[in-house]
Amino acid sequence: MDKNELKKVLYLNKPIAKLISSDKVVFKYKAMVNDIEILFNVPVADMGTNPGIFKPEMDAKLLIRWIV
Repeated sequence: MDKNELKKVLYLNKPIAKLISSDKVVFKYKAMVNDIEILFNVPVADMGTNPGIFKPEMDAKLLIRWIV
């Protein structure tokens, strides 16, 4: 499945992405939709001055920019 198809799935199904790991470089999230695992890698550098907006669970569609 390409990224555009994954984006459509995320907007239609509205899954929750869960934080699976984090370190000083990247926060890794995972969302499941119809047995499809979608991974997101959010670089800490992209979080700017307010990393608090990245919660342990959040709408996956907010993370579309960082689909792996």
